[in-house]
Amino acid sequence: MFLPRKWEMRYPRKVWVLGFGMFVYLTGMSFLWPLITIYTTQQLGDPCGSPGWC
Repeated sequence: MFLPRKWEMRYPRKVWVLGFGMFVYLTGMSFLWPLITIYTTQQLGDPCGSPGWC
């Protein structure tokens, strides 16, 4: 990894893997919100304000 050596030794490898997995998961979920909004407005015919209230 690109962190200084003292930071790598402070936390176990499992913590770093968990943190990286959470980062990937949350990044992917943030990309899904616009797609869900587009789907509900165009395919289901809901008004633009509806996806935020469901």
